[in-house]
Amino acid sequence: ATLLQISVQLKKENDLKKKVKAAMAYPAVLVSAAAGVVALLVTVVLPRVSQIFSQAHIKLPFITRALLDTSDFVREQWALSLVFLVGAAVAFTLLGRSIRGKVLVQAAASKIPVLSSLMQKIALTRLTITMHSLLKAGIPIMKAIEITAQSIGNPSYEKALLDMARTEISKGISFGMALKRRPEHFPRLVASMVVVGEKSGNLEQMLESLGSFYEEEVDGTLKNLITILEPALLLGIGLLIGTLALSIIIPIYQMIGTVR
Repeated sequence: ATLLQISVQLKKENDLKKKVKAAMAYPAVLVSAAAGVVALLVTVVLPRVSQIFSQAHIKLPFITRALLDTSDFVREQWALSLVFLVGAAVAFTLLGRSIRGKVLVQAAASKIPVLSSLMQKIALTRLTITMHSLLKAGIPIMKAIEITAQSIGNPSYEKALLDMARTEISKGISFGMALKRRPEHFPRLVASMVVVGEKSGNLEQMLESLGSFYEEEVDGTLKNLITILEPALLLGIGLLIGTLALSIIIPIYQMIGTVR
């Protein structure tokens, strides 16, 4: 029975990761496509038109001059540019995998309303599902909280749970009351249902119900996030490419005006 509970929990964790990755796939494709278009303009288009602009002896707009300087630097120092890009990618990857990096990313994401709500719901989903599985397997609540803290994948919640276990649960304070003392991490719904579950002897069932509820909440929040993110990304990419296009078109019109 214990192994069955663990397999069910791992499946739910895997499903949750797949949902988050699937939700981020389309925005990642958009950003990659935009980066490809910008790289093409900087490395191929701009070097060809820069000679025409220099021969025309016209005053170029600031954005055009900045792009031309960037293009010249990339062409002349392509090895250094490549090392910089690879180094930045490796640094961001290592930072994202480190504990300090996760803390910084989550601190930044917590300032964005939709992302902070999604992060909280994912943490609560993992918390309730993991606690339900551990308690149902007969693990003492103190040990279950410690294991859950280590597997929740959120440094802020991990710290809150470990502090709770050390300073309150170990002194006889109930799990539900300890949750109520941390409203910034645990909403009133979670704390109240846990208190009711403890008093009625149905804590496992309450945690299972909360897990199902927050799984649905994560689905809904992911859909809302994509609904907001897709048009915002399209607008941002459109403005970026439009600005790059204008940086080329405006000098061309200036050249035509000079000829006339």
